Amino acid sequence: MAHPRFRTDIQALRALAVLLVVAHHVWPHRLHGGYVGVDVFFVISGFLITTHLMRELEETGRVRLGRFYARRIRRLLPAALTVLLVSAVLVWTLLPFSRWPQNAQEIIAAAFYVENWRLAADAVDYSASQNLASTAQHYWSLSVEEQFYALWPVLLIAAVWIAARVRRSAARDPERPWLVPSSRGVLAALVLVLLVSLPLSEWWITEFKQAAYFATPGRLWEFAVGGFVGWLGMAASRRGVRLEGRWSSLAGLVLTAAGWAGIAVTALTYTQQTRFPGVAALLPVASTALIIAVGTFMRVPQPAAALYGFHPVQRLGDISYSVYLWHWPLVVIAPFVVGEHAGHLRSVFILLATWLLAEATFRWVEPWGKRAGVDAPLWRVFATTAAAMCLIGAVGWGQSQHAEAVAAQAGKAQDSVKPDRCVGPDSLVSPGCSTLNKPVEFTAMGEANKYWRIDEKCKGTGVKVAGKISEFSCDFSGGDPKAKTVYLIGDSHAQHWQGGLEEVARRNHWKLTSLFVGGCAVADVPYTGYTSPAPDGGESCRQTAKAMRDRVLQVKPDRVAYSLYSRAEHVETGPGETEAGVWKRGLPVFWKQWADAGIPVDVLADPPVNAPLRSETCLPTNAESPEKCAVPRSKALAPDPLREAVKAADDPRIRLIDTTKAFCDEERCYAAAGGVAVYYNKDHLNREYARLMGPYLDELMTGRKDSP
Repeated sequence: MAHPRFRTDIQALRALAVLLVVAHHVWPHRLHGGYVGVDVFFVISGFLITTHLMRELEETGRVRLGRFYARRIRRLLPAALTVLLVSAVLVWTLLPFSRWPQNAQEIIAAAFYVENWRLAADAVDYSASQNLASTAQHYWSLSVEEQFYALWPVLLIAAVWIAARVRRSAARDPERPWLVPSSRGVLAALVLVLLVSLPLSEWWITEFKQAAYFATPGRLWEFAVGGFVGWLGMAASRRGVRLEGRWSSLAGLVLTAAGWAGIAVTALTYTQQTRFPGVAALLPVASTALIIAVGTFMRVPQPAAALYGFHPVQRLGDISYSVYLWHWPLVVIAPFVVGEHAGHLRSVFILLATWLLAEATFRWVEPWGKRAGVDAPLWRVFATTAAAMCLIGAVGWGQSQHAEAVAAQAGKAQDSVKPDRCVGPDSLVSPGCSTLNKPVEFTAMGEANKYWRIDEKCKGTGVKVAGKISEFSCDFSGGDPKAKTVYLIGDSHAQHWQGGLEEVARRNHWKLTSLFVGGCAVADVPYTGYTSPAPDGGESCRQTAKAMRDRVLQVKPDRVAYSLYSRAEHVETGPGETEAGVWKRGLPVFWKQWADAGIPVDVLADPPVNAPLRSETCLPTNAESPEKCAVPRSKALAPDPLREAVKAADDPRIRLIDTTKAFCDEERCYAAAGGVAVYYNKDHLNREYARLMGPYLDELMTGRKDSP
């Protein structure tokens, strides 16, 4: 089989693609749309693989699948598995144990090239969506590519086989009778994928926005666009068509400039809020295809050819695969190596380490992979690959098991800590404590810290509100039929008070019933979505909220404890309205309905803002000096719609439970107090901190400072 000519334009595209991705990850707030670099890679892969397969079909009349897959394995897996193994070691040695299970599970998923589906599943799991990024998260795109490599040859072979039988009477090349049906079969496959995958991608965004980003079926059309350019190129090559001349050069220059401009525009203007991939991906995909098409059908014009041939550009294109593999694990571990606040030093560390490791991998690991097993039987290549993947899986499994053991030990130690003077929140609440900035022993968030964990006394009531929201009841009454019943209701920002409210219920012998729905406004407001628009416009949440309101009215508990993350949940506004105004008007509606039914309402004000002000890696990297993670009170106490709504309600039966004193002093708000971490993740409380707030919450809710 004749080897295709070397394409400097494709190497330049690879260089640009990896540069965009790395820049986006190192400086996410400066290059918001750098993620389109992945789409550039997809188009390149579609072009190269389709061209390769068509060339083999036209020269031999068949595709040797075993050899095709073996070449992909030797080219891609040695470097990929090497980085995964090193990443597992880095996680084990540098990251807190609470990060081990997620990293281990995603390393296993990446080793078997299903990381994209793992992330897609997490994207629709509310709790999992709060996870920090793992060192293997970037393998989602490699997983999509490998799934494409597995599917594409089979699809083309099937399409060609069908075309050969449908077109038996077609004109044929007497020397290569399979040529015409092969070409038409490939074209049919490309068109089919494009017509199915692009609409599917757009639909997926509407229904499951986050999951759509990772799903292979919604990405295949991008490969198909590259494949279509390859098909056109092969058709032109068979007929000896190549555009030459002055006008061709001018057209090539214009088209090349348009292609590069299209990629630049998307990288500079797209954000995390862009509906992507879907139709929005057409611009970067078409722009990439345009650049490849110019190099396919005509001589690359100056000055583009000079830029493509520039040695640093070609070198970056050469090592782009290794750069992509290495940069993300370094982004994840950098805070634990150079410190949380070492901004410029962190960037230099990531870029320099990425370059050195990529060069080493390109020089020694990638060539070894290409040479190894060239003459070996195919079964040996596949067996060796399977063994290597299983080895990575075993390392990940061992890491996960070890993490569970360490977490269990830490959980027992934390559970043994009793609410006491100057421990945790009491270091802020009680005067005279000198333990506020005490070093934090447990910065890693394990089982004991999960805000959704419930007390062993809590059991499901069997009631499902709106057919899906399960109710849990915790009976601390000791069997007293006259014990008070309290409902804790809201979204996950009500749920993260659970540990503290259970402590209050235990001290007062209450029956505590919990009813939560994550990322949904339990209020009479035109809810539209949590952080981003809901797929159904918020209708499901609005109906669920009404059902939860009715459940409280049906049960008529002695008290309702209520909270909501209204800072991040969006509502529809009318002309001249603001979201704050809508919340102020809508929140008291349910409260007043409960209060009018004789049910007092305690509104737990939201804790100080955390996510925009400090990274989750701040405390683990400053455990000995947690005060370094404190932020100004003026910034942390951002406007809370709950506070304003309680004022607007102006009803003595509706009280604000203001817990600010347990998080802030007069100047700063803290990430840890009294040796205990405040937050579990970017916006939820550490269950242990909430539990230790029990005595203080008891005082605020009952008015008894030393209640039993």
